[in-house]
Amino acid sequence: MVAGGVWGEHYISFWFDHWLKDKLLCDVLGSPLADSARFVKVADFITSNKEWNVGKLEEMLPKDVVDNVRAVPLSMEEDIQDGVFWRLSGTGEITIKSAYEACFFMQMEDNMNWIWNISVPEKVRCFLWLIRKNKILTNIERVRRHLSDDHICHICNDEDETVLHMVRDCTFAALCWKNAALGLARTGDNSFNSLEWLRSHCQEKRDNTGRIPHASIFAYIIWFIWKSRNAWIFEGVPLNAERVVRNAYAQAEEYNVFTSTQDIKQLKVPKRIKWLPHCFKLNCDDSSWGSGREAGAGGVIRNHKGEWILRFTINIGKADNFNVELRGLRQGLLLARELDLKRVIVEIDSEGVLRQSRTYTTNMVLPLES
Repeated sequence: MVAGGVWGEHYISFWFDHWLKDKLLCDVLGSPLADSARFVKVADFITSNKEWNVGKLEEMLPKDVVDNVRAVPLSMEEDIQDGVFWRLSGTGEITIKSAYEACFFMQMEDNMNWIWNISVPEKVRCFLWLIRKNKILTNIERVRRHLSDDHICHICNDEDETVLHMVRDCTFAALCWKNAALGLARTGDNSFNSLEWLRSHCQEKRDNTGRIPHASIFAYIIWFIWKSRNAWIFEGVPLNAERVVRNAYAQAEEYNVFTSTQDIKQLKVPKRIKWLPHCFKLNCDDSSWGSGREAGAGGVIRNHKGEWILRFTINIGKADNFNVELRGLRQGLLLARELDLKRVIVEIDSEGVLRQSRTYTTNMVLPLES
């Protein structure tokens, strides 16, 4: 499957293969295709100069779709085999996030940035994430998994041990929150699906002590409530609400100081930089109205004296930022090769394009290697 770039175009079906990102071209037309359409290849719409035959495309497709097709980069290699391009990420490379979302056939409605942005260690954030997903192995969850027949909280012996009960409604947890004096209030809703209580305090911006964020202390208290419960159940360590609050404040302050950059002075070392003779620099960048909209790229090449050698611009069509950056880089390198420039320094502000051109991980960069 190819999407976002075309190589091996003699084998790719124009209408029925996923070579254009996000859609099959057979789905674009409102009327059914003739039986002969299955024999039409992408190569039928490419000129001998390795450019899109825009006139022929406009005879078959709406203008906005033609703009999307024009933005697809074409390989300049001959007789190349089909390549694989992961169409669910902007760079064509598979990522854990895009693969996870593909497995569930949906985007997560809640990206949970309100958890990942809290100033606490990663282990505490991950624990909050488990709470958010209701994945903590409480007694009620153990009963659901047929691991136990006891669903009661063993600390208060009063209610079912749910996640919300464990971190908020249990008598021990309630005492911890009272001692913390964070101004917490129960919502009156014992269903943890709504998450108003957890999310509201994780998103709280005020500082309780003038230097430690409210959300950090809140997260640490939940963390130490969990640790104290486990220590009591498995090791017999007595519960102590004051110790939970004291440890939470101490850890939050320590982490805040450790991650603060206000008092860090950067050591600056002056370094003279200059271009060496017979060296050229290529600067290229993209310009667009937004990802997936009208876009173009351009660049300049200068010599070691800073004198302009040439400038260029290209109108790409509708494309994502990664595609536009890549096309601009390729155009600049092709022009440098035409001028027989041997030593070229390239400056570009796209880490993804830089990684593609260096690692040679997909056929997407074949034009850069030719």
